[in-house]
Amino acid sequence: KFEQTLFICLIRNPWRFVSALHRRPYNLFPKPCTDLTEFIQKPILTNARDNLTESYLSSPVDLWNKKTDSYLQLKKSCPANVAIAYYEDVICDVPRFLNDLQFFCEIKSPPKIPNQSTKRDTKTHERDEKTFSDYKSEVEHYSPLTALGERACHLIAERIDQDVFRQTYYAQNPQYSQHISL
Repeated sequence: KFEQTLFICLIRNPWRFVSALHRRPYNLFPKPCTDLTEFIQKPILTNARDNLTESYLSSPVDLWNKKTDSYLQLKKSCPANVAIAYYEDVICDVPRFLNDLQFFCEIKSPPKIPNQSTKRDTKTHERDEKTFSDYKSEVEHYSPLTALGERACHLIAERIDQDVFRQTYYAQNPQYSQHISL
């Protein structure tokens, strides 16, 4: 039943979203660019997975804008059935995330966080060597400028929908907001 369903919308910061989509595209048309700055500036075709009415977007940043806005609108229209979660919050504080879910779900015991990654390379199918602690450290110390370089950081920032960005956790977090002119 709908009233017993909780939709968890997971949002990742736009810089990591775009750079991850560049590294591991799930849509291979048009052919992915090897250069991140070129990728940011090229149009992207959506697919059924994106569940968007538009199939042609001006940039992969626009995909983040549309997806994030759709999650925020869903939350507004069904506040009791939608939880917005931010990837960075989940990774940095799993117990708090689970505690927030207890209102909706029966969580009886704390989860076991695996020592080794369960992520596999899409080409070789080999397991990623990172641990959960590695991912947490990456999130805590992430800087779009350092990770992507000034040009890519700026190209993404200038394409972010500021109205959408203002409604997110990222607008209040200097780790991300310092790169946007709000």
